[in-house]
Amino acid sequence: MDTPSSFDSSAPVDPSEPHENVAPRQEEEQDTESSEGGSQQQPLTSFTVILTLVLIGLTIRWWHLTHQRPEPLFWENAEGTPLFQVDVNEATWVEWIQLRGIGVTLAHRIVADREFNGPFESIDDVQRVEGIGPVTLQEIRPALTMKDTVSQPLTTD
Repeated sequence: MDTPSSFDSSAPVDPSEPHENVAPRQEEEQDTESSEGGSQQQPLTSFTVILTLVLIGLTIRWWHLTHQRPEPLFWENAEGTPLFQVDVNEATWVEWIQLRGIGVTLAHRIVADREFNGPFESIDDVQRVEGIGPVTLQEIRPALTMKDTVSQPLTTD
């Protein structure tokens, strides 16, 4: 029973003293891990590099798509007048940005100017807004309309 190959599980084991059956097994496990680790490490590293490159590419594509403003569509009918008409005294900023050359900031500026200074007296009066010059006005003029906003004086009978 006291042979070196037998193991008595009831006997106390001192962890500081290596057991002769345990040491060779640990060495075998370490040898197996070191020899297999190199072959498994290569595909894992390649996968990590490829995954990183794909994520970087997707991030760049996402950023490009979210910061790119598409050109608005400018439709014209057979006579050459635009199908979409904007009333200069009633249009919201959303309607203004449908016009070529008018962005969100300028559209908000047009609506704010109209609310602060009153309605535009003519289509040319839109130039009073900072950011709309003769070139921009000439480009959007075919799409601008104006209802007859001249108020009739009240007559008392």
